[in-house]
Amino acid sequence: IEVDEHFMLLPSMIYRYSESKLVAKTSALDLNLRLEYEQTYWAGLSYRMGDAMVVMTGLNVGRISPEVFKQNIKIGYAIDITSSRIPGYNSGTHEFFVGYEYVPKPKRAMPKFQ
Repeated sequence: IEVDEHFMLLPSMIYRYSESKLVAKTSALDLNLRLEYEQTYWAGLSYRMGDAMVVMTGLNVGRISPEVFKQNIKIGYAIDITSSRIPGYNSGTHEFFVGYEYVPKPKRAMPKFQ
């Protein structure tokens, strides 16, 4: 969602469901909201239903130095703040990450000869 010429709002969600013979059925829903500045810097919040809040920040490295890095490399940091019964055992986690977004090239249409 374009806010103005500098900012973009990126909402997302993910639903996970798993079932196995060894573990009971589980499901989880994450709601995410990220604010991106000039397609380079971003910060966001995430809520994992019944489990944790996440605060994250990062940057799209290729936007800063495209001659060294590809446009689709991202680095960032996130902290999970646990809201479930786990806090007695876990006070949260810190995550540093590097991501690569694969963007396939569009297929060219083959010319038709008659």
